[in-house]
Amino acid sequence: MTDGEGPGYGVPQFMYDQIDQLPAGSGDGSVNAIDPDFEMPSEMKYALGATYTFENDVIVALDFLHNQKKDTATIKDFAIQRSGGQTFDGRPLYENKEGWRTGDYVLTNSDKDGESTILSFAVSKDFDWGLSATLGYSFTESKDTNPMTSSVAGSNYGHIATTTPDRPGMATSNYEVPHRFTLNLSYVTEIFDGLDTRFSLFGSASDGQPYSYTFDGSDREFGDSNWNGSRQPLYVPLADDPNVVYDAGFDKAAFDAFVDSAGLARGQTTGRNAENADWFVKFDLKIKQEIPGLYEGQKGSVFLVVSNLGNMLNDDWGVMKQGQFVGNRMVEMSMNDAGQYVFEDFNDGNEEQDIYNDASLWEIRMGVRYTF
Repeated sequence: MTDGEGPGYGVPQFMYDQIDQLPAGSGDGSVNAIDPDFEMPSEMKYALGATYTFENDVIVALDFLHNQKKDTATIKDFAIQRSGGQTFDGRPLYENKEGWRTGDYVLTNSDKDGESTILSFAVSKDFDWGLSATLGYSFTESKDTNPMTSSVAGSNYGHIATTTPDRPGMATSNYEVPHRFTLNLSYVTEIFDGLDTRFSLFGSASDGQPYSYTFDGSDREFGDSNWNGSRQPLYVPLADDPNVVYDAGFDKAAFDAFVDSAGLARGQTTGRNAENADWFVKFDLKIKQEIPGLYEGQKGSVFLVVSNLGNMLNDDWGVMKQGQFVGNRMVEMSMNDAGQYVFEDFNDGNEEQDIYNDASLWEIRMGVRYTF
């Protein structure tokens, strides 16, 4: 040992010998750093609720929840800067700082903080003949600057649809579910004397999660270097747009049909998470039957659970769909010397939503419970 004695105190000499053999100089790899002025993100929650029971035993509940974020975290590429130019639709153009290369990421605070508001309503009633019913609805509006979808800096930086990678604006959060209805029915009877039989049905109908339409592999045209490469939102040209030209092989008829079917506004750049996937409707059924115990004071039950009952009955029911991660890549484009967008190829069919398999499968579980 060359420095101190005992395990954990000194550095073995052979390690010094290896260090001496390393060439002089500095590394040129990318760096992940933390802003020295980084503030720990925080969140204020404001909640208000009320419950009222009517004379007919109908219970109505109202809840309001507002979350206000402060010092929201985001990732920036320290090596890029705005070049001073911009495109005809207002996108800033970027360049590398002199002597720097992209990929030096800094964890810092966003200049805008996210927020969310949730309003929920529920009405319920227990009937004398064994039925309990609850109907609920919730509305959510959630906005943020960076969804921070990953565990590493490079993907947290690149996996967000934006025209301003150095300062992403506020937009609909990846995690927003705008509308959700729920239904909970439970009926208890005695098919066998003295033993409860319970039928429970839980249903939910949720508006699909947000997603974006983007250019395909064209971020480099704006000087926007990132791991994703396809996060610049799609520009939808006017019917006769002087700022857009089409390559000979571009399928303009199919592109126009896509624009019309999606209801996209022409002459505008699509927004981050401006679209919503299809509604997802799911029902779960549970049947539970009490069984007598072998001895006094003991009891048991058998149960059957069918998760996603609709999908078991019909493959087209109970299917969750979602947009492609970061954005559905619709058009390959470049820019010419005149600053026009050159639409080179239309990815016909790429507007389709993906099926989220885990949530779309049906499942049957059976079991026995015995208490003694």
